[in-house]
Amino acid sequence: MLRIPAAAWPVLAGALLLTSGADVARASEPPTALLNEWWQWSLSFPASVSPLLDNTGQRCTLGQRGPLWFLAGNTGGRTVRDCALPARARVLIPLHNAICVPGADDTEQQCLDRVVADWLSFTVAEATLDGVPQELIEQPPVPGESVFTFAIPRNGVLGFRPGLYRATIAAGRWAIVDLPEPGVHRLRVRARNTAGVVHDVTYRLVVAEVN
Repeated sequence: MLRIPAAAWPVLAGALLLTSGADVARASEPPTALLNEWWQWSLSFPASVSPLLDNTGQRCTLGQRGPLWFLAGNTGGRTVRDCALPARARVLIPLHNAICVPGADDTEQQCLDRVVADWLSFTVAEATLDGVPQELIEQPPVPGESVFTFAIPRNGVLGFRPGLYRATIAAGRWAIVDLPEPGVHRLRVRARNTAGVVHDVTYRLVVAEVN
């Protein structure tokens, strides 16, 4: 088995803010498919250029396409990043989330139990855009709902060996945020669990028209 161990889950913690309305970028896909796609995006980079491990925001443009952009959480503590985005973009960002890959060490039930425990441990989850609270999307751990494959490159994150993996459970709190008019905006997401683990990420977003 290869799974994301409990100690590594905070690395992928975050939340995604979702405003009302269908996703304009991929309107035909259900929200779960978008969340799965965020995982595939976040795990697809070598650790040396991973947006998850970015302390400045310089990697925020990697792998982006269309009007919906994926943004990363952090490995714990507080992180401030700068990111330039096109006008009329939307962003999907995690407050906290977890997945599990069953195998020789953990059964699917054990994976489920671990992700359930992680999800329930977070008692604080909030996001603001320019100081205005944003609506959160909750993704509780539901067996069979988030089953997807993802590829790990050489020197990938979390100590995974290169290869193709299959996650059987995922959970978290997320949001998709519609960005306002061009200018500089501040997006902040924060989560804390009962063990005192805090994920606090601020993006200074420079939104501009693209010629």
